[in-house]
Amino acid sequence: MTEVNLHHVTLTASVDGVLRTLDEFERFSRTQGLPDDLRRRFLVALDEILTNISRHPGPPDSLVHATFAVAGDRLTVTVEDQGPPFNPLEAPPADTASPLELRKAGGLGIELVRSLFEHVQYEHTGGRNRLTMTDRISGHVDYP
Repeated sequence: MTEVNLHHVTLTASVDGVLRTLDEFERFSRTQGLPDDLRRRFLVALDEILTNISRHPGPPDSLVHATFAVAGDRLTVTVEDQGPPFNPLEAPPADTASPLELRKAGGLGIELVRSLFEHVQYEHTGGRNRLTMTDRISGHVDYP
């Protein structure tokens, strides 16, 4: 049976909550001996996702849950929030062709997240948004 190492963080949708979660992930990844490239990619994605949640929070005093898991040769990070249902994976691709002054703001962050990992999945269940990102710990492959 594959050993699973888990770490859970519960945070408020705030700048302090984002920073605390990034620190927790840093500690977890170093304890697990994760490669720097993998650690950095997940830190960028976590920062992007948690910052977006803090800008569009759910009900007052709602909490965000993040789970970090190492199982076999996979790292999985899951972020759950109580905001309105929103599947970022269905957002239209960001406009990178138009002149900068004509572009609508937003969309680049989720493009980045999609490109960083082997697997990114969204689901809305139990009144919660759940975004799960998974990648191999070793043998990194460049994703499109």
